[in-house]
Amino acid sequence: MMVFVNEAMSWETKPVAVLRDFLILLQPFAPHLAEELWQKLSLDARLSTQSLSYALWPKHDPALLVEDTLEIPVQVNGKLRDVIRVPANTDNATLEAAAKTSDKVKPFIDGKTIKKIIVVPKKLVNIAVA
Repeated sequence: MMVFVNEAMSWETKPVAVLRDFLILLQPFAPHLAEELWQKLSLDARLSTQSLSYALWPKHDPALLVEDTLEIPVQVNGKLRDVIRVPANTDNATLEAAAKTSDKVKPFIDGKTIKKIIVVPKKLVNIAVA
């Protein structure tokens, strides 16, 4: 919820429908504050002033939960050296190649023998060097 608030603060206009859904989600955590903001929002937007307690819970859209890019940490000998962004459907070979070509990882593997590369799909790439 804090991530949403931080993001929404930068918006020029804040849609009433989004604010109403946020207040419905806030209500279990801060019921008195949420109810007061609900009444104020309803008066300002000239909407019905029914209690927040009777408002319907927002519906979710599973399609919005699918991520198209992933941030994969790259380790060299167990120490984090970079975080690369790749498409969500990237295979292990492409992950391995992207990790090896990363600008921040290159200094740690150049001139060294790569003993093993461990790729945990959609999670991690670890490069062991000698």
